[in-house]
Amino acid sequence: MSFIGIFSGTGSRRAVGIAELRAENTMLLNRQLAADDFFNRLVADRDAVYAAYEAMAQRAADAETVVVCLDDKVRELEAEVTALRARIANAAAVTVEPAVRDITPGDEATQPIPCGGYWADPSAWRNRGITDVIPLQQRGPEAA
Repeated sequence: MSFIGIFSGTGSRRAVGIAELRAENTMLLNRQLAADDFFNRLVADRDAVYAAYEAMAQRAADAETVVVCLDDKVRELEAEVTALRARIANAAAVTVEPAVRDITPGDEATQPIPCGGYWADPSAWRNRGITDVIPLQQRGPEAA
């Protein structure tokens, strides 16, 4: 038995050759490069999201400023419209003295028209013998 055969082994703990180590090292380096590239892309995406958020926050602040300014302008215009409506109402107002009823000696004040029991019982007309009232639905198409 040779001395080299003792160290080479045949089981799961056998010594690995240089070519296999180089291949494994190359594979691990490639995997590390891919992971670094992916991480750099994630960082770039995160930075883009932060920049978009900051731009959105700035636009929201600008919009809020515009809303406040426009709200003040609307309040000014509403006050102006109210003043103009009051001015127009005062300019077109009819100013007369309080009405006094002029009753001449031959004139009589009006009174409610006596309607009898019809106001008390609106269905009373049905009890008075009026029978020629037929709803439109019962007349048929030729009568319409």
